[in-house]
Amino acid sequence: MLNADVPCQLHPCVRYEVAGKKRDHFLNYLWSLKMKFLAKKVQAFFADEQGVTAVEYGLMAALIAGVIVVAVALVGTNLTAIFNFIAGKLTTPAT
Repeated sequence: MLNADVPCQLHPCVRYEVAGKKRDHFLNYLWSLKMKFLAKKVQAFFADEQGVTAVEYGLMAALIAGVIVVAVALVGTNLTAIFNFIAGKLTTPAT
């Protein structure tokens, strides 16, 4: 069984207490450094807006392309009908 009064064989600064699971100040310091580093990385990730701008431009381009496809399809159908109507009204010139 480990005792808090007896230092660990691996590192003299590290001590364990089985019942209370107490960490030494050194381990707490290392843990806080890791958490601060992780918090800064997460904050930087959410603050970065370069990817957001690219996604917005991509969505706008896709929306414009969709509108163009729909417009061409609708105008193409109506344009065929208009040309057929005009062609039906035309008469051949008398010679």
